[in-house]
Amino acid sequence: MLAQTFGVDMEENSKICDAEDRFRILYRWKCKTSATDHLKELGRILRGADLGEAEDCVETFKVTDFECYDISMPCQAVSTKEFHFLKDKLPKDYTHFVRFLGLPHIHIEELEVDGSSVKERIYKSLLKLKEDRPKLSRQEVCRALKFIERSDVIDDLNKQWE
Repeated sequence: MLAQTFGVDMEENSKICDAEDRFRILYRWKCKTSATDHLKELGRILRGADLGEAEDCVETFKVTDFECYDISMPCQAVSTKEFHFLKDKLPKDYTHFVRFLGLPHIHIEELEVDGSSVKERIYKSLLKLKEDRPKLSRQEVCRALKFIERSDVIDDLNKQWE
């Protein structure tokens, strides 16, 4: 039941206590089942599967586990210049990227339906994020990039920022 819920091979991933792996699994689950009280349901599932250790890990998860260091002026707000750069770099990863930054799934679905190109959807998503969070920082963007395992993009952005 747990493997089916999370969509992972439990034999391959027998220990779900690595912070990054745990977050990816939970995030995928949350995106697929947005109307659920996730913590309560997850606790029930983990207890039912005798995975109390994993349940404890869920309670200790922090977004700051994805902190990036050596970012040039990490608190500075990102601009549309960075959005133009990101739209070219994130075609396959953008939904996870913008969801990590807090864009509601409903907005992503609306963009999927409007028939625009992937790059256009990415750009529109980033503009919506900026509208909702005008002070979206370089550090927050880099955390999201780290989450989707795009350190190469972090490096490229940081070179531009120096």
